[in-house]
Parts: sequence; C-alpha cells; structure tokens
Amino acid sequence: MAKQEDIKIPFQFDISGYPVPVVDNDVFGNSILNILSTSVGERIHRPTFGSFLNRLIFEPVNPATSSRATAEIIRAV
Repeated sequence: MAKQEDIKIPFQFDISGYPVPVVDNDVFGNSILNILSTSVGERIHRPTFGSFLNRLIFEPVNPATSSRATAEIIRAV
C-alpha cells in the first residue's frame, strides 16, 4: 500500500469514499497546460489524450484560426 506522500496528486476522499475535487489553481492550471501541450497520439496507452494545437502554430492569426483554436481547447479539455 502506497503512502499518501508517495502520491503526487493530492487525493482526498469524503465520508462516503468519493474523491473530493481539488480546487488548487496551481494544480488545475498545470493539468490544463499538460493536456494542451501534449499532442494527440503522443501517449501510447491514451491515444486520444492531448490536443491538436500544435497544428495551428504556423496558421495566420485571424478569426478563423482563433475559432479553430477555441474549438480544439474545448475538445481537448
């Protein structure tokens, strides 16, 4: 059995045994950054994890690209 200090994610459980959501902004921000900076297909056992934002790097800065980026962020998160 692993000790709680060995686990990097701060798990907490309520009385009924369900996980309590963590509202620490630093943890939340790092998780979103991890999702958006990982390319889809980069993780072998999680082929749908990540985003396609890397495909928009050299696209022109215009409303269409902004809409595509927004849609991709919503899909990924």
